[in-house]
Amino acid sequence: MDLPQELKNGFVPRPCDANKYTVGTVTVVGGSGRYINAPVIAGLGARAAGAGLVQLAVPDASRIAAGSLLPEATFTKLTATCVPPKADVTIAGMGLGRMEGQSHGDSV
Repeated sequence: MDLPQELKNGFVPRPCDANKYTVGTVTVVGGSGRYINAPVIAGLGARAAGAGLVQLAVPDASRIAAGSLLPEATFTKLTATCVPPKADVTIAGMGLGRMEGQSHGDSV
């Protein structure tokens, strides 16, 4: 595929000795019984952007959904007391849902 020069310039070639830890790790914290794929989509975006390691802190339903779409990811079970794995970037919130009694138009 022939990419426009602007896109080619946006991605620096990786060094030959690069590994998953030297090119960046991303931890995604999210998911719920209702929104199981939201953190998976965020993880796919992190992978597509070039993350060397994608770590998901998600409930079991999201972990199962991610198994076929993001098999190289590592997983931590999301509980009220879990501590997300250390990462260069941590993103949180995708699919966690809304607080009880909150309407669609309310902000969190």
